[in-house]
Amino acid sequence: MQQKQLPATPSLEHLKSQAKQLLKAHKEGSLAPFQRIRSFFPKLSDATDVEIQSATFSLQDAQLVIAREYGFASWTRLKEEVLHRERDTASVPTKDVLFQILRTPDLTQADIQRVEDLLTADPSLVSVREENGRIPIEALASRSLINFGKERWYRPIRQLYDLFREHGAATNVVAAVLMDDREYVETSIHNNLEVLKQRFDISRKWRGINLLAIAAGCARAELAKILILVAIGTWYGVRGAPEALDECLEIVVALLDAGADVHRRYRVDIDGEVLELTPLTYTQKLASLFPDKPFDRIIEVLRAADAI
Repeated sequence: MQQKQLPATPSLEHLKSQAKQLLKAHKEGSLAPFQRIRSFFPKLSDATDVEIQSATFSLQDAQLVIAREYGFASWTRLKEEVLHRERDTASVPTKDVLFQILRTPDLTQADIQRVEDLLTADPSLVSVREENGRIPIEALASRSLINFGKERWYRPIRQLYDLFREHGAATNVVAAVLMDDREYVETSIHNNLEVLKQRFDISRKWRGINLLAIAAGCARAELAKILILVAIGTWYGVRGAPEALDECLEIVVALLDAGADVHRRYRVDIDGEVLELTPLTYTQKLASLFPDKPFDRIIEVLRAADAI
């Protein structure tokens, strides 16, 4: 099995909890942890499921499995590394620790637990701002713009969004669309929902198209100006269905008709690099990153709208 990556700000308590959960699963006879034990517990590396189930397996054994899953030879070495990182971050402002976690490339459940611990200790963190002025939910929405359609990266971003909402963080239609927060979007624009049902097939299962269709139906110029990048960004997440591609392009056109500004520059975070891009240059950037996707269709529409 593939090793896990230790979070940037690991929690020793969360790691202990993982070991206890593994021990409990073994005692209950669950088959789920057997491959983990076989892969990371040397004494049972060649054991069958039946042999693993009947073997003596202690909390210390479970801790060793957790340590080896993260690439450490022993629980002691893992513990030392975690405590070392805790000392390194002890003098760092909590706000900086929070945004460091939110920028972590491969978010884990340990990262999400760490954020929850921070929010519980200091509820005001839901509204702190980065140097660029973004609050946490806006930072998450920016990440989701790049990772839309990539379930592995998108799912933990959405979990963090929900966590911030549970702790009282305010959101907005743009962030809600990016985070697939259907309830908030529909509540915000309920007066236009019936019109949208006639214009778009909102029963589609492909995530994102429905919310973008609803948002496009708002016909609010300010919203359209921002959502044009969202619509373009969904393009590389479409799984090749011709009708989905056609509908995605229709949404881009609808947003342009609603007043999207094709000359405006937007700050976009692409793989950790913050760039100022117009809808056209953003599309061209995505085209270079995803050459297998037909971005030329969007580029043609944008150029027809005198985009620069």
